[in-house]
Amino acid sequence: MGKSLRFLRFFAFLFVVIFTSNAFSAGYDCPEYKKYISCTNGYYLSDCGTDSANWNGHQVVSSPAAGNTCIKCPTGYDCSGGAACPSKKKITCSPGYYLPANSTRCVYISFEASYCPGGTFYFDTEKDQGKEACPEGYYNTPGATSLYECWIQIEPGHYVKTPGGNEVLPCAPGTYNNDVDVRATDTNSICSVCPENSYSDEGAASCTSCNTENGYHNSGTSESDHANEASCKLQCNGAEYVSIPGGVCVSVGTGYYKEAHLVSQGTTSTRNQCPIAYQIGDPTDSEDKCIGSFPKMGTQENGEIPENCATVEAWNSCQPQSCSYQQYYGGSIVPGTDCEPTNCTKTPQSVTANSGYYVENASCKSCSAATSGEFPLSLAGNSDS
Repeated sequence: MGKSLRFLRFFAFLFVVIFTSNAFSAGYDCPEYKKYISCTNGYYLSDCGTDSANWNGHQVVSSPAAGNTCIKCPTGYDCSGGAACPSKKKITCSPGYYLPANSTRCVYISFEASYCPGGTFYFDTEKDQGKEACPEGYYNTPGATSLYECWIQIEPGHYVKTPGGNEVLPCAPGTYNNDVDVRATDTNSICSVCPENSYSDEGAASCTSCNTENGYHNSGTSESDHANEASCKLQCNGAEYVSIPGGVCVSVGTGYYKEAHLVSQGTTSTRNQCPIAYQIGDPTDSEDKCIGSFPKMGTQENGEIPENCATVEAWNSCQPQSCSYQQYYGGSIVPGTDCEPTNCTKTPQSVTANSGYYVENASCKSCSAATSGEFPLSLAGNSDS
């Protein structure tokens, strides 16, 4: 009898220990066995249901019911225990980090064409949070925290038309740009005008110097002032021209003319030949100043009729002296070149004599008196007795 009583007491004690252990295990507050209305931290009541969209951490009113259980808090949620349903976990990411979908751990942004300003986010199974995309065509630096750290790579000699845009255009002639990386926030992705005495073609990363050694220059603040090699100019004076591309001004030479003019680098200029008969002068700057040389001829003048002669029937020729003068094509005589030729006087070749005279060697001589008995008196025009 005594042994049986001790066995019953031991069995009763064991039942109490097992019941108590089950009743308070896993955070259950059990007024009655398996009829739970509260859970410990890290668990939630099955009364919250299985639709997570309805949880949001609200409190459920649970009455003791058979089969009520406390369920372990799912990943990405916080369970404060009691009668509270799970609420989405809040995760704070530092700048340069973002929260991937279905994760509770922030990740460092690498080369993903995005930037991460940081912030506090709720757990989400479908989308990344805290990651902003760079504009199309841009890339980011690792750990980028703002749009400022989004870049687009361009070729030298180009620029981005609008900040954050991806339309890349070549620099206009007369400008340059040597940037190759442009920030999305840059408002100064522009091509700069070339400095004085330099030029550029389209799409230039730098400017080329004018040939100042040969006298070519340019200036100004607009792109057209420095557009292409032709913007570099050389001033030639009158009577000068450029005979080879990029050369210096040289004389046009005797018999040519050229007005003062500008010559573009890389080109030549032309000289003009003076008109025929006006090509002996020095190089000049206008056609009217071309010079020609022209003669002035003297004249043959008749001499005196010899004494006692009636007429001169023929004259001997003579050689007058000539001279030369210079005249501009414009019509005036070159100062200091005018002259006067020397005339010549012709001598009688044949004559007729007056009455009482006779001709001898183109001169007229007196006849002898009739009383001499040797020569009769001559008639006018006789050549001898």
